[in-house]
Amino acid sequence: MRMHFWTIALGAAMAAVVTSGAVAWEARREEAVIVVGGRGADAPGFAKDAPSNILPGDYVGPEACSGCHEENYEAWQEHPHRRMNQMASEETVLGDFDDASVALGGVTARFEHAAGEDYTVTLEGGGAPRRAYRITRTIGVRVKQFYAGVLIEGEPVRTNGVSDEVVVPFGWWIAQRRWMPVTYFDPYGEGDGAAAESAADTLAIPDGTIRSGCAYCHNTLPYLFRLGVDNTLLRGFHDRDLSLDTGALRGELASVTSLERLPGFPPGIQQGFDVTSQLVTVGISCESCHFGARAHAEEKAKYRFGPSGATLDVRPATAGQVADRTKDNPWIVNGICRQCHASVGSFYADGSSTENSRESLELESGACASKIACTDCHDPHEKGQDEEAGPDDPLQVAACTRCHAAFATDASARTHARHAPTQASCLDCHMPRITQGMNHAVRSHRISIPVDPRMLATGAPNACNVCHTGRSPAWTIAELAKGWNRVVTPEPAWAAAWKGSLDTTASDAWMASPDQHARLVLIEALGRMRDEGSMRRLASLLDDPAGATRAFAAMAIGRRVGRWLGPDEIDVMAARGERRAQLATLVPRLTKERR
Repeated sequence: MRMHFWTIALGAAMAAVVTSGAVAWEARREEAVIVVGGRGADAPGFAKDAPSNILPGDYVGPEACSGCHEENYEAWQEHPHRRMNQMASEETVLGDFDDASVALGGVTARFEHAAGEDYTVTLEGGGAPRRAYRITRTIGVRVKQFYAGVLIEGEPVRTNGVSDEVVVPFGWWIAQRRWMPVTYFDPYGEGDGAAAESAADTLAIPDGTIRSGCAYCHNTLPYLFRLGVDNTLLRGFHDRDLSLDTGALRGELASVTSLERLPGFPPGIQQGFDVTSQLVTVGISCESCHFGARAHAEEKAKYRFGPSGATLDVRPATAGQVADRTKDNPWIVNGICRQCHASVGSFYADGSSTENSRESLELESGACASKIACTDCHDPHEKGQDEEAGPDDPLQVAACTRCHAAFATDASARTHARHAPTQASCLDCHMPRITQGMNHAVRSHRISIPVDPRMLATGAPNACNVCHTGRSPAWTIAELAKGWNRVVTPEPAWAAAWKGSLDTTASDAWMASPDQHARLVLIEALGRMRDEGSMRRLASLLDDPAGATRAFAAMAIGRRVGRWLGPDEIDVMAARGERRAQLATLVPRLTKERR
């Protein structure tokens, strides 16, 4: 499970910019929270025999779980979830704070630390006031590490308070071992050189506070505080499935923070309440998924999956879903995962997400929503593959053939897909790599048809052309009719999304796409090929106008040649003239190296 960092950090209220081939998506409450009068045994709909597991006092911490669940506890110790957030220390900070500096767009960022002293980040230049931050927390340990801190010099950015912990605008890319602005980590804005990497662009991001964003998904906190925020996605379970004693829950919130200027329910505590003071653990631990386990751990009370108690009950309101509180029930499991894997952002025309961290939203919008649980493919106690785009896990393919038994054998799969299983699996066709991950494109979790006409109409990536980048959408449409008897009738307006012609290759169209996500998908596809032409095309993306595209292309080339490209070979943060001079030497050498 991977988190799209920046969407979480800026808070789920942020909407992504609409680009060609992508559509904006805004979560809407499907129905109002059910208000139930009265608290306790007479409150209808509540689990009268279940202990509360949502209040601060219901949580006990991961060590209480270790005695009976030693194997899961030990696995969790190695899981990136545990270190998703950490307090800054010699052991947790991975970036170079040894008086390192980065100059970009007229701004200089300096990273400093001496033994026994604070970690600091100082930003100055570019016409902006000097600001300095004392680093308090780290975010991430596998691919990139971001940093949050409090202002110790200068004026806060935008609406932040002086004491707010905010995410600083530079992070450490672990594999490349260098500092980059966070605009290079995710597709935020186009531009090149000094004109693009202006002070305004470089310093534009630090507006996300830990208390209003990161804390809710990168740490463990009592479920009560998810109920108290305006962002209903943070509840995991849909409002239609919730029965709440809102008066009692408001009273519980009032016991830990002032609600005088926050009427009604939910009171919307997200912006005004420092939830970090109420964390069960820094980082994600057992009770993020299992909820407050004090009664189970100390009193041996029967365990129930999902939130419950005298003030709340959860029951499925949708036909076809069952209320069993078991680890095998997709409704309960996916509701638990949806607490964090449901951030707000942009989606392609068919509803597939352009960025990760929205896997739960994608899954529930796809064809298998009520039949498959996140845990059918992912063991929440074990860390996933170190390489995000590694080979398919046979257990994940088996999750498909469990229901689609007709395609369980290699022979039947080959007949259905017209490809050998080693060439294209169920996942390649129905969960293609079209979603931006931390290092490269990863699988969409919207299980759907390989080629949706809406994707063709907008020039968005589709499963067929992700593998066949040298083919056109016209070829894809013909193959669908020939091999699967699926007739797609293109409309004249579609050509505009394909550089004026449906005979344009996917590679050419996505290379020129105004949607940066399409270019990242192309990078992933080219990175998996082994021919000289694909390497040259991949290298050309090192000259892309957007910093994130250049950074992702450098990573893809590094995976192909078996080493990371250093700034002496290609500096993705350099101005265009300097980069082009480097590319003139680099590209011929790359095409001769191991591919």
